[in-house]
Amino acid sequence: QKASLGGRAMADSSASWSLALFGKFWRKETSSSEDGTRREYLQILGFKKRKNLMTFLPGRDANEKSSKLGVLVLGDSWCDDLDTGCTSWPTLLAKQSGLPSLNVSQGGSESRDLQVQLLRLNAALNDHGWSVGKDCLAVVHCGGNDILHALFLWWFVLLLDVLRVALWRCERLRSLAAVRWFCGVLHEPLSGGSYGGPSLIRKSARGVCKHLHATLLELHRLGVHKVLVSGLPVSSAMPLARILLGRILLLPFGLGFAEAVLDHIGVLLNSFLAEMLQQICEDCPQLDVRFFDE
Repeated sequence: QKASLGGRAMADSSASWSLALFGKFWRKETSSSEDGTRREYLQILGFKKRKNLMTFLPGRDANEKSSKLGVLVLGDSWCDDLDTGCTSWPTLLAKQSGLPSLNVSQGGSESRDLQVQLLRLNAALNDHGWSVGKDCLAVVHCGGNDILHALFLWWFVLLLDVLRVALWRCERLRSLAAVRWFCGVLHEPLSGGSYGGPSLIRKSARGVCKHLHATLLELHRLGVHKVLVSGLPVSSAMPLARILLGRILLLPFGLGFAEAVLDHIGVLLNSFLAEMLQQICEDCPQLDVRFFDE
């Protein structure tokens, strides 16, 4: 009922800016299998590249016709099996639960795109007569693309954060008032004041936490009481981030330094995320939110 015609059109379109820009090259497709699996996805014309719109997996009992969903999945390519071409851990979790699941994640999504995924979720519930089960678990995995996309546009601001990380890693310098002031922007709670100059990490964390907060409240409104929020997968294990920093932005300092900076940034981002989750648990005690650090 909440999915208006405008919202439905938005839900069926791309969640990411790249799809919005090249939307005419994508075609919406549907498929179903004998086991009851249903898929709606975007197919790029002339290529095998696909991006998920909706994937429904039936429960383990083939004779069960329950319309109650046990698992919901929202997020980016780490949840979009069609985009990556492999089975993600949220999909494995859904299958192992044996409960019907609905996955509306899409590769390339930023945290702001979670609102589009919620529209698709509402549309699917209304169109297929599904409803959220009493013990339904929602898995939310999003935010990494916010950082990656921002790196290309605001790399010069990132250099300030890199300097902050480098200074903070030297324990002898932490006692200096100027260093504490300059680096404080990365170590003060998001709810506190910001000082020490502009920071890409803090700005990105604020945006991710803001959109995740709104998404969790909307899921609770839909009847979800259990949410598993995955940490931001920003680390030296990300090939694209490692290449961007180690081979381009921080080339003079060496790959080892770039990897150490990436790992430190990941720790900082997830500390901000954990702070937000603690706050929402206090604001909405009926919502059981757990943090999964990948």
